[in-house]
Amino acid sequence: MSAQTPTDAEWLALCDFRDRHGRTWSFALWTAWQNGNDVLQPHGAELRAIRNRLGPSWLEKLTTRELEQQRERFTLTLPGER
Repeated sequence: MSAQTPTDAEWLALCDFRDRHGRTWSFALWTAWQNGNDVLQPHGAELRAIRNRLGPSWLEKLTTRELEQQRERFTLTLPGER
């Protein structure tokens, strides 16, 4: 795993954060990083690790498509559900 790639746990934390914060999730995360409230969130340790290791500039470059691809990695789809 590259230093510029989130761990599986960090991807899951991002997906969960997005699910809970909707369309403006990345701004909400950036704000939480700025005021220290990220640690109060579910998966706060993973969210803080992303900030510390990858930084806000990484978040700005993250595309919706890339996050969706990561979500698909963790989503169980039973045969015939698609």
